[in-house]
Amino acid sequence: MMSSSVPAATISRLELTGLASTDALTRVLFALNRLDALMDFLKERLFDKVGIEKAWSTVDPQGNACAAWGFNMTTREISLIGQLYLDKGVWNGERLLSEEWTTLATTKQTHSGKSFKDRDSRNDWLHGFGFNFWRCQHGCYRADGSGGQYTIVFPEHE
Repeated sequence: MMSSSVPAATISRLELTGLASTDALTRVLFALNRLDALMDFLKERLFDKVGIEKAWSTVDPQGNACAAWGFNMTTREISLIGQLYLDKGVWNGERLLSEEWTTLATTKQTHSGKSFKDRDSRNDWLHGFGFNFWRCQHGCYRADGSGGQYTIVFPEHE
């Protein structure tokens, strides 16, 4: 459950939007500023609904969750996230993420590497980055684990 130290306006806005944007998640991170509250929020809104049981987050020296790069889960669990994004935010008929968000998160938002003319289209690291998803050749996107695990999503080959 959300902490009572979170401003009511933040909770209301998040209840309306769910996990619809990084803005919302960023507001949660700054408002909560506690790992347990962040994980409780994600557990209730996302993890429990898709079957993620073992997720945990790396923390910085001040104890804040490193949500942009520090989430840890099993390879099976990250594949559930891939399936959720492939299904444009719907899980078992329930919308957990907005379709707009899943599209933005999985399309190129920033360049990765050298200029376009110097890029080798066969190098997946050079196809750009969305919101925690790397773009790949063949119209794919992927989430990379720090231990070498990958979830690669091929939208054209559901």
